[in-house]
Amino acid sequence: MGTPPCSGGHHRRCGCFGVTNPVFPRSRRNNQPGAGPTHRFLESLPHQTIRGDVRLTEQGETIAQKYGNRSTATYNLELLLAGVTGITLRQRHIREPVDDAASLVGELSDFSREAYRGLLKMEGFMDFFRSATPIDALELSSIGSRPSRRTGRQSLGDLRAIPWVFSWTQSRYYLPGWYGIGTALKRLQSMNVPGFARVVELRRCSPFLRFVLTNAETESCERRADINGVICDIMSF
Repeated sequence: MGTPPCSGGHHRRCGCFGVTNPVFPRSRRNNQPGAGPTHRFLESLPHQTIRGDVRLTEQGETIAQKYGNRSTATYNLELLLAGVTGITLRQRHIREPVDDAASLVGELSDFSREAYRGLLKMEGFMDFFRSATPIDALELSSIGSRPSRRTGRQSLGDLRAIPWVFSWTQSRYYLPGWYGIGTALKRLQSMNVPGFARVVELRRCSPFLRFVLTNAETESCERRADINGVICDIMSF
């Protein structure tokens, strides 16, 4: 689970000196910056971060899906234009809302990171990863703009983010998008009951927290347990 976005202070400071500081997210399939519905993502950014413009990097595998023909290209560009215009005009005339998510998201982030790293360090995990996903084929395909590994060493730390996420997507686990968040919420509920109740409330009124939880929920729901079960049976895990 990611940490909350910055408070927007640097954007305000840039504005005082007449300096434009556009947001530059990278649009990805999983629970990463820029993923999910465009307007929800823009709403989750700090107040007045969007001031009429935004720069995007689209993942290669989504370009054909979103811009492969005139109809889908027009639709997606209109969504982006409407989202940026709407956020810019709306936030220009309202005060910065109070978002208490930062006080709790840091704690949730620590819990989820601990669970996620615990999985990566689990004995036999790398064998499972290489057997349950087509990472070997992706590494040999040379379809990316950069090599799959930074230095060529056969270690998890050397693997770049894109083949890591894409391999789990191909096997329909979507693991990087949801693993750890359930543990984080459960631990918060047992260790900080008022804090958990506050998260439930903020889920409805905090754009950032709503965006993070909705993306994780989407990834979890799209996971194909039937396919995952077959893979595990074949591998005898």
